[in-house]
Amino acid sequence: MKVNFQNRCDFTLNSHFMIITQRQPMINIRMTKLAIFPLAVFLLTTPLTSIAKTFSAKVVRVIDGDTVQAYDGAINTRIRLYGIDAPESKQAFGQKAKQTMIQLVANQIVNIQDHGQDAYGRMLGTIYLKSQDINSIMVAEGMAWAYRYQGRLTVPEYGTLEQNARNAGKGLWSDPNSIEPRQWRKANK
Repeated sequence: MKVNFQNRCDFTLNSHFMIITQRQPMINIRMTKLAIFPLAVFLLTTPLTSIAKTFSAKVVRVIDGDTVQAYDGAINTRIRLYGIDAPESKQAFGQKAKQTMIQLVANQIVNIQDHGQDAYGRMLGTIYLKSQDINSIMVAEGMAWAYRYQGRLTVPEYGTLEQNARNAGKGLWSDPNSIEPRQWRKANK
């Protein structure tokens, strides 16, 4: 006679002795698939470049207030500063933003945190000089807006810095009619 006890062990009874065998718990394959599926989707849909990596490079050219060119010893890379939007070169405060960026990082060895690419193929990066976040300095000094995508700040901390610069009337915030670069570009196509 065979008796099943809560699906964990079997008892086999015969006239002379009882044999107890322990079953290994079955792994529910369906549950395992459900647990692995979200991880697989994440790994397959997340570009490797979106997993931030940091490298050192020398800033060899400042293009404008939110774009630089850096050389890492092998290649020159154009880097668009992540989370900020500086005035365009022909826009009010555009040249001042560029000069501020030159003063901060020109010919300096910096650390760059790679955040992937923008729509134009430029690397999106946060630049650090001696552990100072240069992107945040540009916003704090009123030389750039905190970048918003679909109404949301890409770097929430920069929103506070922008508000402080605005309240203090720093940089572009000294102009009561300052226009965000996105709006300026649309108006000046």
